[in-house]
Amino acid sequence: MAAELAAAGSTPQQQGFLDSTLPTIRAWAHDLARALGATPTGIHFFTVPVSDAARVAATLLERGLRVRDCTSFGRPDLIRVAPRQPEDNRRLVAPWKELYE
Repeated sequence: MAAELAAAGSTPQQQGFLDSTLPTIRAWAHDLARALGATPTGIHFFTVPVSDAARVAATLLERGLRVRDCTSFGRPDLIRVAPRQPEDNRRLVAPWKELYE
């Protein structure tokens, strides 16, 4: 995603799009982080501490929800989440509360 943003930012006509879009995506990430009990990062993704990242990611994927298992980064205790559209974010929050709270 960072490469796409850098490429889009290098095109002058895209700067307005980035200027209007990034604050929205960051706001969605902030709201989603709070809803999942994570600390907002101020950027477009965040991590959530879990007991077993692979299991949590697999369980959510069974429900059609994608998160990043951070085990390959040496952090089997974290999942990485990036926001999507608000309705998709709500689809993640509901089962998260059901399964992990």
